Amino acid sequence: MPSLEFGDAWPWLQWVLAVAAVVAFIGGAIKVIPSAWRFVSRFVTTINSLADLPEFIDKTKDTLKAQDASLASIKHEVLPNNGGSLRDAVDRHGEVLADVQAKLANDNTRIIELQARDAQGRFAKKEDL
Repeated sequence: MPSLEFGDAWPWLQWVLAVAAVVAFIGGAIKVIPSAWRFVSRFVTTINSLADLPEFIDKTKDTLKAQDASLASIKHEVLPNNGGSLRDAVDRHGEVLADVQAKLANDNTRIIELQARDAQGRFAKKEDL
């Protein structure tokens, strides 16, 4: 039984087989490269993120400390604390305003009672007096 070697085939058949092999290789590479690229891209992103993680954690801790200090200052001003907070000042001004409103209402009532009226109970004009 005679054996066929690649070198014994017709030269054009060798070229056809070589081109087919190259095309098959390129086609396989085109199919595999996008999924491999996604994997490599995710892997590199993960490694870079892990490398930056300690710095990110330190920045986050510093930010949280600053926010805690701000919140403590706000809490001091918003909650009553025996006279030194904004809340206490608002409450004091609210009490003063309530007193002023009561006095104005009382004065308004007295003015209405003291104002001259005509025979029909209507307020009299200056010309009528």
